[in-house]
Amino acid sequence: MNTPWRKDGILDNSVVSKLLPPEELRNSKAYALLECVENIPCDPCTRACPFKAITMEHITDLPQINWDRCTGCALCVMACPGLAIFIIDETTDPAKVTVPYEMLPLPEVGEEVKLLSRRGEVIGKGKVLKLKVSKNKTYAVTVEVPRERVHDVRAIRCIK
Repeated sequence: MNTPWRKDGILDNSVVSKLLPPEELRNSKAYALLECVENIPCDPCTRACPFKAITMEHITDLPQINWDRCTGCALCVMACPGLAIFIIDETTDPAKVTVPYEMLPLPEVGEEVKLLSRRGEVIGKGKVLKLKVSKNKTYAVTVEVPRERVHDVRAIRCIK
């Protein structure tokens, strides 16, 4: 399979746009965006979802999401070892993106952070709205982002 991201490992918006839910859903609630594109044996996201919104027929299949069941709870974000799941909330302005976070120092609620693209480039600044931590100490950080960057922001960097 010849796909553009095979060369550098970075998805572009032409790939991501095919993973998005229908626009009416995007405008009505937060949703999980699974940027998982490799058929590898991995299924923690399916086990993490208490609503059974993420399914796989076989362990090497790509995870599928049932948009109606997804609540945007972010448990899948913290379970994904590939850091490939994000919670997107386009219902507010500014929008919100929840990203996995495995660095120190931990950001604090209200702190300004740098917003990073899939390539790790700084594409703006945002404010931390919420931190969630899983039982195994994996964090999910929700940040405010400009609406036009909601599908570009995939990581953050503390400024402090």
